[in-house]
Amino acid sequence: KTLAFMALSDSARDHLLAAQIFAKSYCPKKSISLWQGERYRHDKIRLAYVSPDLREHPVGHLMAGIFEHHDKSRFETIAISLGIDDQSRLRARMLKAFDRFIDARLMSSHRIAEMMREMEIDIAVDLAGYTADSRTDIFAYRPAPVQVNFLGYPGTMGTDYIDYIIADRQVIPEDHQQFYTEKVIYLPDAYLPTDASVNIAEQTPSRAECGLPETGVVFCSFSHDYKISPPIFDVWMRLLRQAPGSVLWLMSRSDSSQRNLRHEAESQGVDSSRLVFAGRVPRIEDHLARYRLADLFLDTHPYNAHTTSADALMAGLPVVTYMGDSFPSRVAGSLLLAIGLPELITHSLEDYEALALKLVTTPSLLVDTKLKLAANKETYPLFNTQGFCRNLESAYSEMWSEVNRTETAVTAIIKTRSLDLGCGPKSKNPFNADEVFGIDVREDLEANIRRADLAVEPIPFADNSFDYVTAYDFLEHIPRLLYVPMRRNAFVELMNEVYRVLKMGGIFLSHTPAYPHAAAFQDPTHVNIITEMTFPAYFDQINRWATGYGFKGTFLIQKQEWHGAHLQTIMKKVSCPGAEIIERNNMSDNSFISIPVEEPPNFIVRSSGSPSAMVELHEKHWSGFLEETRNRSLYDAWWNTDRVSFWRLTRFFSPILQFFSAMKMYSWLTIGDGAGTDAWTLLRAGFGSVLATDLDDTVLAQTQRRGYIKDFKVENAEALGFANESFDFILCKESLHHMNRPYAAIYEMLRVAKYGVVVIEPQDPWIDWPCRTDATQPHYEAVGNYVYQFSARELEK
Repeated sequence: KTLAFMALSDSARDHLLAAQIFAKSYCPKKSISLWQGERYRHDKIRLAYVSPDLREHPVGHLMAGIFEHHDKSRFETIAISLGIDDQSRLRARMLKAFDRFIDARLMSSHRIAEMMREMEIDIAVDLAGYTADSRTDIFAYRPAPVQVNFLGYPGTMGTDYIDYIIADRQVIPEDHQQFYTEKVIYLPDAYLPTDASVNIAEQTPSRAECGLPETGVVFCSFSHDYKISPPIFDVWMRLLRQAPGSVLWLMSRSDSSQRNLRHEAESQGVDSSRLVFAGRVPRIEDHLARYRLADLFLDTHPYNAHTTSADALMAGLPVVTYMGDSFPSRVAGSLLLAIGLPELITHSLEDYEALALKLVTTPSLLVDTKLKLAANKETYPLFNTQGFCRNLESAYSEMWSEVNRTETAVTAIIKTRSLDLGCGPKSKNPFNADEVFGIDVREDLEANIRRADLAVEPIPFADNSFDYVTAYDFLEHIPRLLYVPMRRNAFVELMNEVYRVLKMGGIFLSHTPAYPHAAAFQDPTHVNIITEMTFPAYFDQINRWATGYGFKGTFLIQKQEWHGAHLQTIMKKVSCPGAEIIERNNMSDNSFISIPVEEPPNFIVRSSGSPSAMVELHEKHWSGFLEETRNRSLYDAWWNTDRVSFWRLTRFFSPILQFFSAMKMYSWLTIGDGAGTDAWTLLRAGFGSVLATDLDDTVLAQTQRRGYIKDFKVENAEALGFANESFDFILCKESLHHMNRPYAAIYEMLRVAKYGVVVIEPQDPWIDWPCRTDATQPHYEAVGNYVYQFSARELEK
């Protein structure tokens, strides 16, 4: 992409032309905009950050503190994550920082844009630009009134659908605005945010531990290797020659780049051993601590160190930079001005070299510079995260005010209508609608109450009739399953009816006793146990698992909160995402199930779900058994019974063992293999390479110690820690229905499996069987252990 070009040219004009060429070829403006000039009237500015880097990544480190400091009384913040969930501490911080965090990695760009429009995003911020894993085409659909280029890409996007670029007057001087297709909005200090909450490890590694000599000057440049241009490397070699005993400390990126740099050093008369390469460390605190071993940071040109310069300054290491003409060559200078060290900015390679040499050959000057940097960190704005956030919010407010000044919204007086389901003698009207109707098993036409048994009958009103539909203490009486022709999934069919009679943008309110409160399941008339996951997992636009049971609509959850034992959920009707995303792929007479990557399913990760709902569910229902199995006799009794079960063996494994009898040399991975019995069965049948996995290793460790299995590993099926095609086949037996995001797990298994995935799922009658009932607790499945029910027909589809 055009990012690489920035390391070759220092011309702002060249950067503009390169961006325009790229945008025209790869992400042109779409013919129809999703936002058509509608005027939103939200209580808060609805702000969406779109990025593949909400994880252990420079952008994540820079923005985490900003996300946490946003004024939630003025801004509603939404994250749209396009990248992997690396399960890092940084990711966990960001999950908690947003009002809503959407994992959109598996969604198409068009679907993401549609979702943003349905959410009525006011300001959409692209934190990636033309960088790795970016999705600029999302913004080409114009999903929001205001679209902003910020931070990730240091230059213009070269398009007319990005409205603003956030900068400062150092990185984009006013006379350079002509080279930007966006309107430039200036922050008062440096445009680059920092996170003041990051700690630096107290313990500093020794020079020897880092491969550095015990004495001599240490020049440091931890920039990415593609930023090291030949002219700047020539300067570095001259500095090494002029500072005897000095070394150049670089970041190790690849073996090939190390070889090239060492070879170039030798060609310039510098011993290649004076180039020392630092490896990666897992914690940012330890990475920052090792900067203390360096004497001076040498910036790159024409593409400066950006986050890396900020890291060095945070760690107390002075940075010498050459400020050029283009945005990326001016960032380090912007940071130095914001920390009060303009004397470290140069404007030619000659001055750059001279200043660096003067600093390392004049110890008192270098010490004074470090002391000044330490003092300025407390008083200058560079590391004031909260202050930066207030300035950034002012910029957003200015953008939004400008949009609202362009047109005046017209407000019409419209009569609103509300429908209350299961209303009893009087319909409720929480939204103060002008007209109120009700439905109950007893009709009262004078009170506008129609009669209908909504478990088996449709709502007796026309399509798009109501602005609001409410259900107080009602949905728990609608069964999930009925053996009635054309209406087997009664609850889903009722939700279809609610969707049908609501106007687009209309609101559905559910107020029902919910698990874990006993009121949800002690009443024998409560045949539908609602949990906090019922609506987010089955009917919200991100998951829509209920589509597997015939749900035809889409809702967007606005709010979910507890009122004593009652869970109140408010959802908005939004447009449907479109066609089915699961298809059957006939590979042979014995077909595997395959999912095409063209339009993958969509999932949401909320802050309350960290580390994942699947892990929480596992711990909730597995912990008791783990305690029991610490007792050897109980473990042996259970495991021996399970592993020799004739019914389980013949029903589940005989077809597999027969089909793969000629391929026993192939490698297998078992998923959700709690006690290792699946792996044991394959090994016992002569399969040579089998690795068992589960979310917990307590039982698997016992199974291994007893010699039943060879090896095991703790893995979350929704984010497997294996490379592509690491195993020939994967077996997922009786596990998929326990997963909070089953289609994500299927995608992961298909990624890791070279040839195919074998999925075994219980049939509906087995799932529906109430294997545990008493007066105080619902049965095992009812409380959510079976978070998703599959039918044979559904898996075939």
